[in-house]
Amino acid sequence: MAVQVLTTWFSQEPGMRPPLEELMDAQLRGCHLASSDRALLWEIVFGTVRWRRLLEWHIERHVHKLASLPLPVRMLLLTGSYQIIFLSRVPYFAAVNEAVKAAKALRISWAKGLINAVLRKISSSTKVVPTQETFYEDRCQKRFLNCLSVFSSHPYWMVKRWNENWGKTDCLSICVNNNIHPPVTIRANTLRSTRKELSSLLLRSGIETKRGTISPDALILKDYRGRIQELPGFDRGLFQVQDEASQIVSLMLNPEPGQYVLDLCAGVGGKSTHIAALMKNQGQLICSDSSRKRLRKLAENASRLGTKAIKILSPAKSKEMMSAGGQRFHRILVDAPCSGTGVIRRHPDIKWNRTPAMLTDLVTIQSDLLDKAGGLLAKGGILVYSVCSLEKEEGEERIERFVEKNTDFSLIDPYTILPGTVQGMITPKGYFRSLPGQQGMDGFFAAALAKG
Repeated sequence: MAVQVLTTWFSQEPGMRPPLEELMDAQLRGCHLASSDRALLWEIVFGTVRWRRLLEWHIERHVHKLASLPLPVRMLLLTGSYQIIFLSRVPYFAAVNEAVKAAKALRISWAKGLINAVLRKISSSTKVVPTQETFYEDRCQKRFLNCLSVFSSHPYWMVKRWNENWGKTDCLSICVNNNIHPPVTIRANTLRSTRKELSSLLLRSGIETKRGTISPDALILKDYRGRIQELPGFDRGLFQVQDEASQIVSLMLNPEPGQYVLDLCAGVGGKSTHIAALMKNQGQLICSDSSRKRLRKLAENASRLGTKAIKILSPAKSKEMMSAGGQRFHRILVDAPCSGTGVIRRHPDIKWNRTPAMLTDLVTIQSDLLDKAGGLLAKGGILVYSVCSLEKEEGEERIERFVEKNTDFSLIDPYTILPGTVQGMITPKGYFRSLPGQQGMDGFFAAALAKG
């Protein structure tokens, strides 16, 4: 099943591949697997994608012209290698034997000998598993970027770009943190609970938590690997899964009860439901998105969390509102579509589903959304623009261009809005910027603008 999913996904061109989670959900729909088998399937698929380039390096030591092999054969070699190198609970012989059996099931029996020989060689050879930054510092002294690209399993163009934008030290840190399983972070739904009450509830079920660094509602779950829906309090809407960097975006909007607020790219509603809670369910929060599927999920989340201030607009109604203008909003959030390079640790498929050319199209969309949002904001209102991206074209440069063109907008100092210690996450120009792993957070950019 893992090979089938990966063959389908990699058979499409970068930029055209669907989110891997969607493909997995479709594969598992109506499939009655034991929970342990489901977990193993997810681990093999996402682990193989996360470490794809490093796995290829191991395989290429024993196979010439790996890229010329049919895709199902390459995927069998990759998934088998992943189990041998990374999954200590899977015996080597089992990984090899199951790969050979799978070749027959996938009707590529002619490749059984090749698969058996290569995986056995990998089983008995030295396995390079880089987990610490010191590994790269020692091994990658020559041809640093190429070496980092291979052993941290990232496309070369991404590594080169991050090195240019953030410098060698941060580039290395980004690549290392992208391969570390991120913690589960949740936001206490203050409409129904408090962080302290939620922490106590989870602890009674044996789940330890620690507080977030900045957001007063953030809880980080220590070593939790189960299903979110099985956590106590989920069905009662006591919390929402949301990275702390994402929570900070909503805090920067600083919404107040009774205001008229717009979430222009609401998605499934992580930030929307947070904004509604900050408004104490008083006022109205208009949520729009280009995807009906995401809006349906938003409606489910809003219902579970009891966020009654939310009103969802269909894509058609949203377009009508944008073109007609009309009533002005006190607050507008533009959490724009972006490359997603700040959340690769959660979605490793992003690495292999982006191209440099895609940035140009995304920047056009982001600029258009900012311009439209600016026209809908009331005088004295606040507009927050955010992206889960590490690319300056999508972050800092977007805001600089917008402010140059719209002189009635000015940056708000995040220190005047955000609670707690923002420990090195506010840039000299007054933007919020987190890099992957910094204070346990995802990579995010956000800027708050006031309209004079």
